[in-house]
Amino acid sequence: MLPTSLKRNPARLRQFRRINKYIRNALLAMTLLLITIVTGVVGFIVIDDYSLGEAFYMTIITLSTVGYGEVNVLSPSGRIFTSFLIIFNLGVFAYAITILSNFIVEGELRLFLKNYRMYKLIQKMENHTIVCGFGRHGHQVCQELKSSNLPFVIIESDDEKIDLLEDSGHRYLHGDATSDEVL
Repeated sequence: MLPTSLKRNPARLRQFRRINKYIRNALLAMTLLLITIVTGVVGFIVIDDYSLGEAFYMTIITLSTVGYGEVNVLSPSGRIFTSFLIIFNLGVFAYAITILSNFIVEGELRLFLKNYRMYKLIQKMENHTIVCGFGRHGHQVCQELKSSNLPFVIIESDDEKIDLLEDSGHRYLHGDATSDEVL
């Protein structure tokens, strides 16, 4: 269930859904990698009677395409299994790189980290003033608080004003000040 503050703010809701999609896809990529490793280990143990350590080592050098050489000579079935393991892993690796690249290229990682840092800074604040809105009056209040060296946090819902706040260096939350969850 989504918080009310997200439901009221379509831009934040879209951002939340994009980040949620990236996290789900990253978890899927990690799950596929784990399945590939487990499949490789079990396959080498069953097909060519490797020990657990040998099977894990063979799986890792196969998946990483290092190509050191086999622990023991592979049977024809083992070679076929290794070939399919490599092909499947290439797909998993390509998928994982695509997910990570999209997250970085589209700027979601930067935005996520910036919002997280801001959240952590605000969490550490004590005895601060909350300024609701960065309009004409809110801007003047912030100037006065800043000149008096008093800590404050701005709550703003307008995307254009958020861009101004990012440039100003003020601590802010993007949300609706009438929401108890945001306050």
